[in-house]
Amino acid sequence: MLAGVFLSGCKSVNPYQLTEEIVVSPDTELHRVAEDVWVHTTYSDVPDLGRRPANGLIVVDDREAMLIALPQTDRQTRRLLEWIEQNWGITTTTVIPTDFHDDATGGLSEAHHPGTVSRALDNTVASARRQGLSVPPDLYAAQLELTCRKTEVIMTYLGTGDAIDHVVAWIPRHRVLFGGPLVRPLSATALGSTRNRDLEAHPFMLQVLRQAYRKARVVVPGHGDSSGLDLIDHTLNLYQQRSR
Repeated sequence: MLAGVFLSGCKSVNPYQLTEEIVVSPDTELHRVAEDVWVHTTYSDVPDLGRRPANGLIVVDDREAMLIALPQTDRQTRRLLEWIEQNWGITTTTVIPTDFHDDATGGLSEAHHPGTVSRALDNTVASARRQGLSVPPDLYAAQLELTCRKTEVIMTYLGTGDAIDHVVAWIPRHRVLFGGPLVRPLSATALGSTRNRDLEAHPFMLQVLRQAYRKARVVVPGHGDSSGLDLIDHTLNLYQQRSR
């Protein structure tokens, strides 16, 4: 049933190699994927899994920055925000968690300072509250359109898939899609943890994702290297292999 959407692109050489890399600290790195769009990658040690990377985005326009998906800990978030201000002379004015897990909301309390607005999906806030976690004061449902100066960013909830509250971020100006944990990196040979995943809904959501953002030039996963639409095709292929 899914065979029609599997493309050979998932086996192609990645044409979207990261052009620049900055080491902020031993456990935090920045990779540039488009003009004024960076992937922040933070690392944590997970029992039985070793060193785990987690990605988010930094969108920059003029003297402002937007953080999409936070680092994994308070310390990493504080250090990243300080680094952006001290090294780029830029103030982070907006923070957007993409789900309630610690690799998207870690350090949210560190981001709550004068001049910074934080917003999250209503499902994310409800889940975070049940876990006793810090939550953003501003909620939205389904879709949120916002700007970092003149750069438009669209946050969209496509429904239950990898989890009940994951949202994707689309930056039309740069054709960058943050797919988060909804998509797997090309290095992945399995779907990973499926504990909170809707195994029936997720593949169909991926098809919707690919159609809706078919103009994407760069796709950023929640973990691992960025690429193009081949990340979505690869994740669908992993579902096909699992069903055999």
